[in-house]
Amino acid sequence: MLAPALLFFFRLKQMAHGAASVSLSSGDIVMTIPSDGFLSVAFDRAGWWAEKPATILNAPAKFVEVFVSLLVAHKGYWYPASLLPSTWHALIYPIYALPAWVYVGLGIDAGIGRRPVRRWNVVLSVFLALTCAALFCGFRFGMPATEREGQELLSWFIEGFALWALLFAIPFVAWTIRRKRETHLVRDEVPGPIDDRLA
Repeated sequence: MLAPALLFFFRLKQMAHGAASVSLSSGDIVMTIPSDGFLSVAFDRAGWWAEKPATILNAPAKFVEVFVSLLVAHKGYWYPASLLPSTWHALIYPIYALPAWVYVGLGIDAGIGRRPVRRWNVVLSVFLALTCAALFCGFRFGMPATEREGQELLSWFIEGFALWALLFAIPFVAWTIRRKRETHLVRDEVPGPIDDRLA
């Protein structure tokens, strides 16, 4: 998000040529941006473009967002008044979802044999994967399409929960693969019948 924001900021500076403002038009709509607002507009624009991928890729951040909102403002949804909601989501969701990404990374390490998968981790993996799958199915199939219509943020979370149902299942899949490998090793180490060994 930082790179697109800075690129657009310098583009506005170049368009201004030292003037006090820049006017941008789209069809019949004309927006005049004062020079002291270039940076904030650039970040708002970058946040607007980054909100969708940030929401889908970091869907578990919603749970942390609700918790933080309850602590800060005693309500289920809060964001700083100085930022647009889209900018806030693009900035904070990757941070809120960082523990989930670390958890998935540890699951991938277990899948390639770098670390064991504990039983509690298997249970947690199944619980998180089923929770995301239930949220996806509940919103996608249990909610009428007319109620979802026009709710972009909800549609992005639906896609995100589907993605994270798969990602959270990685530790369980790693445990399953490891168990199969250990089973094959045990079978290979078990000696065959005496007749086979003497043959």
